Amino acid sequence: MNQNPLNEIIARTSLDKAFRDEFINHPAAVLEREGIEVPPGVTIKIVENTDDRLHIVIPAALGEQPETWTWKEPARSPEVVQCEGLTMSWDVGTLCLAGRITAENAPLLLRELDTVGKTLVVDFSAISFMGSAGLAVLLATQKRLSKKGQQIFLCDVPEPVKNLFHLAGLENLFKFVGNNMKYLWWVAFPTF
Repeated sequence: MNQNPLNEIIARTSLDKAFRDEFINHPAAVLEREGIEVPPGVTIKIVENTDDRLHIVIPAALGEQPETWTWKEPARSPEVVQCEGLTMSWDVGTLCLAGRITAENAPLLLRELDTVGKTLVVDFSAISFMGSAGLAVLLATQKRLSKKGQQIFLCDVPEPVKNLFHLAGLENLFKFVGNNMKYLWWVAFPTF
């Protein structure tokens, strides 16, 4: 089932104040960046509901959106992202990690994970170490996705890394799967 990209943008405005402000001030630019092509000549106005004012918008006519409105896939990060001790690459809807997740590279991992708004698989098979900063990134991502009814699957997590989840008491918040299940999740959740 395909998600409506506009619904994802609207949901994000309730979670991310900076994104909300940007969307209010520059809606066309945000829509374009998020993969929604705005036809020339179309004006976009964003309004906010308040305690004493409720805006209800109805379509000009029943039916589908105009044919000139098209969906395009948003720009993805480069196929392989390398940073201090960590390599990140996308493979059939799965973020594959290699190296060490440390406090130095955790913000870049968070930025990469923030590009995904749907159920996600993260392959840990080539991770040799993860510190608490990596755990915080995964927890923030899990929290963000769960608010949208989505989840994160952690694939082939090495025992020393899995012990970090156990010691923090967070192993029940995540779904751990084996490497042989990586592509099965793509079939089950084809809307990554």
